[in-house]
Amino acid sequence: MVAPALGKGDLVPALACLWFDGQRVLAYDDHIGISAPCAAGIHGGLNGALLLPFLERSGLKEIDIIVKDTVTFTMGSGKDQARLKLSLMDKGHAPFIMPKPKGTTTTGDAKQFGAALKHCLKSVGNDVSRPEWFGITLEVKDKSLWMYSGTGQTLVRAEVQLHSKPKFKRTILPAAFCEQLLAHAKDKKAQLEIHDDHAMLSSGDILVFGRAIAAEEALDMWDIVETALAKGGDYIPTPTLRFMLDRADLFDTGDLNMNLTVNGSKVKGKSTLTLFSSSASGELNDSKQIDAHPEVSVQTNVKHLRSGADLDEMTINEDNIIMRSDDIVQVISVA
Repeated sequence: MVAPALGKGDLVPALACLWFDGQRVLAYDDHIGISAPCAAGIHGGLNGALLLPFLERSGLKEIDIIVKDTVTFTMGSGKDQARLKLSLMDKGHAPFIMPKPKGTTTTGDAKQFGAALKHCLKSVGNDVSRPEWFGITLEVKDKSLWMYSGTGQTLVRAEVQLHSKPKFKRTILPAAFCEQLLAHAKDKKAQLEIHDDHAMLSSGDILVFGRAIAAEEALDMWDIVETALAKGGDYIPTPTLRFMLDRADLFDTGDLNMNLTVNGSKVKGKSTLTLFSSSASGELNDSKQIDAHPEVSVQTNVKHLRSGADLDEMTINEDNIIMRSDDIVQVISVA
């Protein structure tokens, strides 16, 4: 349950530990922390990289634990047993103390929030020098919560209707924390509170903490999306593209290149959308007649194109592919 928050500990060994206080266990990697009940009678930190795989591979519901100067975990009995002995780290070196929820819950349309979160997580980068590409930005405007994510080549904006206005105005949450929100989305009693510097999720006995990423130097992604939308365009249904991508997947060996072209047609008021795909396995030239759309030809990233294919409609121009549904817009930069 706490494994997603376990750090590597390359520079800070304490981040690679599971921390026990007799009643609960905590993992913290400097971005997110997860705490869960664990009345194992252990006090201190244990090497999580060794302990978790041992427990996962045991296949047993109960394991004997002996706590002395070291902690011994024994599974099985007699000659058929495995035993793991771990040293306890200093009790005073836990890297993080899980704060208590403040009770200032952020409420909004749960279904809308889940869909927005899921789509934003498809387009999160790993450039630590750009805070807006390293997590999901949340911004409050009037009665809506606007969520953004991106990689530098693609940008997603999603809207969620709020039931109450939160105190924060703008914050960036780590992608790992947002993944935990999605994992607990089915818990109707889960409570989420968002502050300027952190967010907390309470789901049953599980607590999840997310440290906010500094947003002062982040780009204004609202303006970027509005600039792209201002170019307008004739939108076509994306199911057409989905079928083309399904066929292209048949020979994708990980090196698939794609070119999207829209040409005029001799049939009045119609155009032809062509998806040309090539890889080491072969080539596919896939065409479909569509409603009238300006002529254009672009190259695009396969991953980004697939990530937006579940939205309702799309348009293409020389700068961007814009894909959208009622509450979600995805802008993909093209060549």
